[in-house]
Amino acid sequence: MSDRNILYDSFLKRYPQESLSGLALQEYTDLVPKESFCNWIESKLSELGSIWGSNSYKFGIYRYKNKPKENSKFKYDHTYAWLSKLGASDANSAFAIVRDALVDIARAARDKDLEAIEKIHTIDGMFKWKIAFLYSDKWLIPIYSRDWLKEICTNLGMPDGNKATIAQMMRFLID
Repeated sequence: MSDRNILYDSFLKRYPQESLSGLALQEYTDLVPKESFCNWIESKLSELGSIWGSNSYKFGIYRYKNKPKENSKFKYDHTYAWLSKLGASDANSAFAIVRDALVDIARAARDKDLEAIEKIHTIDGMFKWKIAFLYSDKWLIPIYSRDWLKEICTNLGMPDGNKATIAQMMRFLID
């Protein structure tokens, strides 16, 4: 467990909560070097709970290697691709929306406001809840998959566990 604590502390040293509002797009997602915020969350911190398995749009915006295929759910320029649902016409505007969501998630995690985290839909569920865990001072449970949480809660006797939100399941497990 001490290695995981070192990893956790290393992340917070690299990306302290106070720095999130000043985070640059390049720090957030650029592919090289492998020190980006997104790389830390998905890859370097996989021992603190995996979020592998879905595409890079889970980050809200990302720098691509190969030009994405045309799809109305996504927008892109010569470097970045982002979710159309953000309503942004350019990468910097899209990232500003994502960055604001990061700040809100971290603040809500610090304040133990699970419902506020649940209401944020700018960022994908597993990615969102991993960020929440990382800025929660470890009071949240590092399980980010709705399916896994549902199974655990159901097995532990949570009433209506199949219909519960992630916030409700987290609260049940924490209590």
